Amino acid sequence: MCRGPATEPFSRAVPAATATFHITGRTHCAAPIMEIGTLYLVHGNVVFAPRPDATYLIKGELTADHGAVWIEDQSSGAQMGNKLLIQREPKADSSITRGR
Repeated sequence: MCRGPATEPFSRAVPAATATFHITGRTHCAAPIMEIGTLYLVHGNVVFAPRPDATYLIKGELTADHGAVWIEDQSSGAQMGNKLLIQREPKADSSITRGR
């Protein structure tokens, strides 16, 4: 079964100065074969100035019609910098119609 963004904690210190951060959001499946047709991925650069002693979270939404990731201030919930967003084309109906 596939699941959404991983929620395992990870942290590292960064300077309190304007910087570019490359962030990625993707789904993960128990077995790689399960990712065929269900892998959702969005990534890119976010520019913002972290505050000293602040904590930030990477948040995201990965669905069949869109993917988004952003950086959020843990204490206020405010979005920091730009949100990375992609719209996906609706998938064509995969059912087969048989004629007589």
